[in-house]
Order: sequence, then structure tokens, then C-alpha cells
Amino acid sequence: MLTSQYNGVHGVVFSTPGVPLFGELTPAAVTLSGPPVTRDAPAVLFRTGCGTIAGIVSPGTTRVTVGRPADQGAWEAAVVARDVFVAPNAFTVDDTGLVLWLDGARRGLIVPLDALPGEARSVADRPSPAGERSWAAGRRLATALAMADMPPVADASAWTPGAYAELADGESIQLGSYRHLLLWHKAGEEPFVFDFSRKRGPVVDFAVTGKTVALTRVHYGFSDGAGDRVVLAGLADPARVGSVVLRRADGTELPAVLAGGTALITAPGLTAPRERATVADRIVVRDAAGTVVEDLPYQQQ
Repeated sequence: MLTSQYNGVHGVVFSTPGVPLFGELTPAAVTLSGPPVTRDAPAVLFRTGCGTIAGIVSPGTTRVTVGRPADQGAWEAAVVARDVFVAPNAFTVDDTGLVLWLDGARRGLIVPLDALPGEARSVADRPSPAGERSWAAGRRLATALAMADMPPVADASAWTPGAYAELADGESIQLGSYRHLLLWHKAGEEPFVFDFSRKRGPVVDFAVTGKTVALTRVHYGFSDGAGDRVVLAGLADPARVGSVVLRRADGTELPAVLAGGTALITAPGLTAPRERATVADRIVVRDAAGTVVEDLPYQQQ
């Protein structure tokens, strides 16, 4: 009936003679809804530890937003079709339950925790090797993964710790990688997952994507009111990439730190390029022998 994907988490709805069957797929695990329970619409019928929320709505409903009643920062627009809705990898449910906003209504429908189904249990049917957690980068990544709940991170144990850097004013950034997903965690902030498989949307417009690397810009330095400073963070194919540099217009090169399938370029004066500006800076990728394998423009897409 419906599929929807976010950050490597797929929400799926199957048609049955009674109540629809809901499922969640990650690269490593599958989660299915329990025995069908007849409910009057609207109703939440499925929720997972990975933050997927799904259910049924009355005929004619075209928009559904799910949220935490006591948290204005936790809300997500669901995909709606054929009287069902799915919000994959939205957020975990707490003791306050959920609120549903239907068709843009200003007042939401509160669904208390005891009226919600229990959290569905996942089964790891395609387990991935566990990522390293014993050294410093692994411990930092584990901390970031544990604190992520808006949304949770799929298959948290399988993520690989990546590059790390100390930034200005005591800030720092830790990267992690998992397939086509990049996680970054700046100290004191929520971790963020960037999905390089997405082809549309405003966030993707800030990505530089090649055949061996995929990079995006992460802003930092807001403590002093600037906020125009960036680092370049992304994924790099370890089998094909020996080095990555940002070659500036004046010929200087800023090298990337490569670790765990990630790449990180930092410099105090590094800022985002202007949209539609003349392309002067380049991302240059070399293999282990020093041969240039990619030369990409560093510009707004």
C-alpha cells in the first residue's frame, strides 16, 4: 500500500482483509506489527524503537503530522496514502504519548501512552559486523548514538567511527559512517544523520557528490554570532581513495583527515561558497599511488 524512507529506515504498509500490516526495514533488521487490532480511525497502530510511527486515518485525510505533546522540537510529517500514514524514523515515544495533527488543524489529537500499541520488537535478520567502540573515536560515536532520539539512529551497533577534529572556541566534531549514511556530532548538540542516497530536497543541495567521495558542509561557530564557518564532512571509499584535498583558488590545498570511510576538511577560514559564484575551488581526490581519480567543483549545487 505504501513505502516511505528516511535515513536508511523504510516504513512499509501491506494491505490485508482487515487492519493493514505495518513493517519497518533497516539494512540489518525487520520489524512487523503484531496481530491486527480493530480501531476507529484515526489511530496509531505501529511504533518502533527506531522511531517509526504509523496508523490509519479517516477517508479523505491527506495530511498527518505526529509529535510529542510536551516537546515542540519533536514532530514529523508523515506520508499518507489510502487511509494509512507512515512516519519512518521520526522519534521515540515517551510517557506523554503522541499528538496527531490532521489536515493542518491547529489543535492536535492527543493519544496517551496507554492508548498506543507497545513498541514492536525488531529481528536482526541481516546483521552487520559491530563497529569498533574501544578507542576514543569509537567511544565518542557510541555516546552520540546513545543520545540520538529525534530521530534514533538505525542499526546503531553497526556504525563505524570516523574522523574527528577540534574546532574553534572549544568545539569539536566526530563523524561516523554506515553504508550511504554519514553521522556528525558536534559537542553539546544533537547528532545529525545525512543520507547521501537522497536525490531531492534542500539539504541535498549542499552536497558535493562524486564516484569515490560525497561531501557536505557542516556549519559551526555560532557561539560568537558568526555561523558562517564550515567544515567539509562526508564519505570516502577506502578502497579507492588515498587522499582528498580542497584546492583553493590561490593554489593552497587543505587536506582531509580520512578515517573509517569518512573524510573531514577543516580550516579556520573555511566558509560556504556563494551560490552561482564562479567555481574557483576544487575537491581533488587521489588514489594510494597519488593519481587523481576525481576533480570536483566546490560550489553550491
